[in-house]
Amino acid sequence: MYVTPPPEGSPAEPPGAPSTLPLRLGSCRHVLLPPGEWEASEDDRRTVTRHYDEMLALYGVNLPFTELAGDHRNTYADLGAAVIQPDTDGADMLMLAYSTPDYDARRSATSELVGLLGDRPLPYLVSDEGTVAPFTALRLAGAHARWDATERVLLLIMDQAGTRPVSPVPPSAVVDQDSVVALTLVRSAAPAGMRVRQATGIVEAHVPAALAAAVKELLPSAAPYSLVLGAGLAGLPAPAEAGEVLRARPGLGCTGAWATLAEHATRLLDGGRPVVLAEYDPEYEFLALAVLAGS
Repeated sequence: MYVTPPPEGSPAEPPGAPSTLPLRLGSCRHVLLPPGEWEASEDDRRTVTRHYDEMLALYGVNLPFTELAGDHRNTYADLGAAVIQPDTDGADMLMLAYSTPDYDARRSATSELVGLLGDRPLPYLVSDEGTVAPFTALRLAGAHARWDATERVLLLIMDQAGTRPVSPVPPSAVVDQDSVVALTLVRSAAPAGMRVRQATGIVEAHVPAALAAAVKELLPSAAPYSLVLGAGLAGLPAPAEAGEVLRARPGLGCTGAWATLAEHATRLLDGGRPVVLAEYDPEYEFLALAVLAGS
């Protein structure tokens, strides 16, 4: 229907190359929520149960919606609303990232949360990427910011407890409590902005070597760095080059590494060392890293 010229901007980076983002981390915060008020009604059970069962099957979720609907829960719109601060979270772009489908697919989390932010941000949603979905969201936010006048991005990383993806469930995919991390990203004029590296088809036996190679590619100097490992890398030995290694606690799914960053961000970033976040999803065989420059 519409014909437009291609966006102007810098040449595309080669496939598989680390992506340098014109963004830096402004703030991050993590919230754990108790069970919410949403519960499936009788109408839900009559009219949409089959729809949910079919949708959940696409994600490899191995329990019927009737079991999920029996307890009080938080939808993704509820999770986002719990962490958004409308007076201070002004943004040009809203990114949502999660690894499993919403309990209530009739509600649009992006629309509801954009409404809380004054209907201003352009919304994106990233799923079907397992526990590395936040890294994909970062890369997409950076790609958009290269050719659009995006000054602030609000990235919400969310997990719903009780949705058990795949069978058997990898420890990194288990979520035992509703969790949301809010990252505020602001435009950076510095040439060394945030960097993201994603690799696919990495079998578990090759993860240590692939991680070491990716870190060397992202940080070619031998200077020490701080490393935050997600639950998918729980058994990985600490690299000798890392000055400090923090490990995400299990049970937080795709929010784990970012929740650990939120807990230690001030100390880590004020220390002057770059901070590397890494996560691996064994189901998808995705390895993802992000580097934040120390201040």
